[in-house]
Amino acid sequence: MYKPQKIIKPNYVRKYDYLRSFYRPKNHWYISNSVIEKFIKDAIKESLKKEADSELINWLYQGDEYDDFDFSDENEFDSYSTYYEILSECNVDMDENDPKIIEGKLIDCESKKTIEQYFNRDKSYQVFNLFDLGKDNDSRFKKTIDLIKDTNNKRLILFQPTFIAKNAVSQPDALIINENEIILVETKGTSSTKLLHLFDLFFQKNVINESLFSNGILRSITDYRLCIVKYELLKRNKISFVLIDKCNPNKSAVTLKEQDLAKNGYDVENISLETKVVYKAALKELRYSKFDVIDVRIKSIFAGECQKLGREIYEKYFGNLNYFWQQINELHDYVPDAIISPSLEPAYIFKKNCIKDVDYWLLLRDYYYLNDIEYFPLCFSGNLIPYDIACSGYLKNKGFRIKKITNEILSNIESNRKRFDIYKSSIYKPNKNEVYNEKYECSCEPDLIKKQWWSKLKNKKVYFDFESLNLAVRVINDYPPYMQVVNQVSIIFDHGDKKLIDKPSLIIDPKYPFGKNEFKKIIDSILPSKDLDECKKYSYVVYNKTFEKTRLKEMAEYIGEDEYKEKVLLIVNNIFDLADLFIISPDKPSIIFKKLYGYYSIKKILPLIQKYDISIFNQVGCKDYTTLDIHNGSDAQLWATKRFFGKVSDNEWSKIHNQLATYCNNDVRAMIAVEYLIDKIINF
Repeated sequence: MYKPQKIIKPNYVRKYDYLRSFYRPKNHWYISNSVIEKFIKDAIKESLKKEADSELINWLYQGDEYDDFDFSDENEFDSYSTYYEILSECNVDMDENDPKIIEGKLIDCESKKTIEQYFNRDKSYQVFNLFDLGKDNDSRFKKTIDLIKDTNNKRLILFQPTFIAKNAVSQPDALIINENEIILVETKGTSSTKLLHLFDLFFQKNVINESLFSNGILRSITDYRLCIVKYELLKRNKISFVLIDKCNPNKSAVTLKEQDLAKNGYDVENISLETKVVYKAALKELRYSKFDVIDVRIKSIFAGECQKLGREIYEKYFGNLNYFWQQINELHDYVPDAIISPSLEPAYIFKKNCIKDVDYWLLLRDYYYLNDIEYFPLCFSGNLIPYDIACSGYLKNKGFRIKKITNEILSNIESNRKRFDIYKSSIYKPNKNEVYNEKYECSCEPDLIKKQWWSKLKNKKVYFDFESLNLAVRVINDYPPYMQVVNQVSIIFDHGDKKLIDKPSLIIDPKYPFGKNEFKKIIDSILPSKDLDECKKYSYVVYNKTFEKTRLKEMAEYIGEDEYKEKVLLIVNNIFDLADLFIISPDKPSIIFKKLYGYYSIKKILPLIQKYDISIFNQVGCKDYTTLDIHNGSDAQLWATKRFFGKVSDNEWSKIHNQLATYCNNDVRAMIAVEYLIDKIINF
């Protein structure tokens, strides 16, 4: 059971408090992510204990944070911001073995070198790291002001200085002072800038300027820079940074698409990794907008690129300094509960915001999923009913069921309406071509599925699944930041006789350098024969093909040999994605399980098989994910990353190695079980 903790409100409003106010309800403003996540996980455990149908609960909650999507090379976790946010908390201990903290510290050290080298080429600046003074804001503030006021200090580089004004505290990553020029620098552990970063700079700028003025320093911020991870090829264990004065005024990172390359005359099938990296870096630069930013000049950025939403953001936030200080006062005056007991009541602000999604949204969704009587509309959020509409439905109709969902809730979800209507009609009023299977509580059009989809699955099959690492620090030589590096593959063969032949999982120890030869082994291990004509007779079965296809192409590009490009093309052209049939779409036939609420993660489907058809579960040799030492992809990535950073001993790694093999192998067996279930349903 979760032990109540006191909420320790800081003396001053911090940048993190200001940013949280845009995407959290009030009673979460002064609680760290780690504490909230712990609370929600314990709330979920309590729900598990109270639930009478334990099998159903094991199906509902498999502990897979990533649910219906795989890791993406655009999924850039900012470990630097996490590191400093934890440092700023009053009652949160730092886990020195956490890979996010390790990488955050590395980014801190290396980015400072970049900033100093950029501004202090002639060694004429005095450099001070004020974080060395400790956490006491008042003493750091006094030292900062004294340094700036000292007339002998014409040129200063201040790392983590402190400024206090009107109940707010600013601790920018760096401040560069050259007589009347003052440059604000914020470091981010990402290779792309986001709208969130503009709000960050806006907070720092306002507090610093007010602090300088109120302390008799008649100067203000004159320019801005973001120090971000440079998108380039580097050697293993390296990381680099670039100082930019531009920002992408969108919430998400820039995505490189093949059509972007094709439009510029590149052969997307044969483009080298080096060329792609150079092009993507250029593309990121082109999509940035100059920020001369936080002042009047920001208006043109928003008006031109964000259109209506951008103008609204500018006028409400950046164009009204009085409103900013009203926000600071509201944050400062808010009195949180004495004891941490964050309400799990759904809030529109959890998803509908102008900066970012709440960090612990996926955990909240699991909580709602488990408490489907109370939060029933939210069970569908993200796949069938957008979160804000589902939340609105909850608030107006607490406890209502699917049959009572009104047109009012559906009125604003045109993009999802067809999918939701398909789900609703399939479960309650199957169309004339559909069959509702009482045993499995699912609906499908078996003849159409056989004709359009199932007939493409060959008798001979290779089932496989990847695990990977994803860091800003390079895991292998000559690779860009935040690109998934495959370090594990599990494979099972069926040579056409339904006899499942395990191939030992190939797990690369990330403690040691690896690269092209290991990638070749991964690709070769997937192929059932050295004869490529024979390999074409197989289907290569995966679950959510985008991840495996992308990783295969990246490995082929990295290897750079025609032989492996041909092998990867063969696999990709013969991939069969089992997830396709569970994705509700008006354009294709689907198998719609009543209890899935439109989700389709394999970790949600496997427990259905365990519940409804244990014979298949046992025949294939599946294991319950909740019984495994490693039971989701984020756990697998965590342990491999710890090993990469030297936080797992050789003896411990031998145990982790076996646990990784068991987990990944279970993913493959789950695919086979899903295939057998589909075959049984459509031939029922």
